[in-house]
Amino acid sequence: MERIKKTVAWILCLIMALALVPAAKAEQTEEPAETFEEEELTEELIPAAQRSEEEDGALEISMDGEIAPEGLTVPETEERESDVLFKTEKNDGAATFELNDGIVATLEDGRMTVTGAGEIRGYSKPADCPWYSRRAEITEVVFGSGITVVGECLFWECENLKSIQVPSSVTKLYNAFYGCTALKSVKLPSSVTHLGATFVDCTALETISAPGLMSLGEHTFQGTAIKSYTLPSTLTDMSPLAFWGGKIESFSVEAGNTVYTARNGILFTENGKTLFSYPAGRRIENVRIPDGVEKCGECALASNPYLKTIDFNKASTLSYSAFTSCKALETLVIPDTVTEMGACVFENCSSLNAAPIPVTPLLYKDLNSTIRFLFE
Repeated sequence: MERIKKTVAWILCLIMALALVPAAKAEQTEEPAETFEEEELTEELIPAAQRSEEEDGALEISMDGEIAPEGLTVPETEERESDVLFKTEKNDGAATFELNDGIVATLEDGRMTVTGAGEIRGYSKPADCPWYSRRAEITEVVFGSGITVVGECLFWECENLKSIQVPSSVTKLYNAFYGCTALKSVKLPSSVTHLGATFVDCTALETISAPGLMSLGEHTFQGTAIKSYTLPSTLTDMSPLAFWGGKIESFSVEAGNTVYTARNGILFTENGKTLFSYPAGRRIENVRIPDGVEKCGECALASNPYLKTIDFNKASTLSYSAFTSCKALETLVIPDTVTEMGACVFENCSSLNAAPIPVTPLLYKDLNSTIRFLFE
């Protein structure tokens, strides 16, 4: 009986062993198929940019995915032209500005070149000028031969502007260069006949040449460093405020001028009868009106910061604002020879306490205004 049990157990073990053989064979045949699928998946997910040269043979692939022709490698660190164009620190390269009537301005490497024909129209305020935000880049301005008139607010506050080239086609320059504090010298052709507030507060400007000038407007050289100025023979219309608030110390006049004369650096009209302009930068505290002068013209001695006393001598007329803004003026005696006074003669003379009125009647052009500034 015991022998029969052992025989049955042996048969069962054999049957179980035979049943496991197909499963083992199935596992062995499925393993290669699984490996193949992984390789296929890996092939599909790897980007073309990482394939080896041996696989493709004909192309070189850069790291950014660009394909270079056979035999040409694109360096990994090379920047494209489109990436570099706007990377300069000082400026964005050349810039072109279209103005009125086909006039074009080009700014490149500090030079502003203006080409075209006719008048460059100005602007009502400097911020409207198309290159105002880039004004610090401008170091030189060159006008083309077709330009005739330079308008207002075109080059305001160009603090690094050092040179202006003006052709013989230009006849007028208006208030175009206000506050160009690096500008030291200007030479204009004889074709330029008019300047109007052109170089206001160009504080470094020391010399100006304009041999053909016919008219010189208000405040043209206000706040400049010009110490002496020679009026050309052609100049017949000059504002007494042309050098307001400047450092002018002496005037002279070219031979042949039919309107102005100069003596001791002082400017006169009407053959010396009218004192036209006393240099505001002259450091003299006590002034005596020269002999032969009958009239102190409008703003003739205005804005002199050094003047303390005045001897009117034989002058009979003190014109409008003749001594305006003489802030150091302390004492004043108006003789009875003065018979006519304009308005605002002593306006803004802050150190002047009172001005004695002569006994003889004065012929006031504007009594209320004159009295107000005499005794304020």
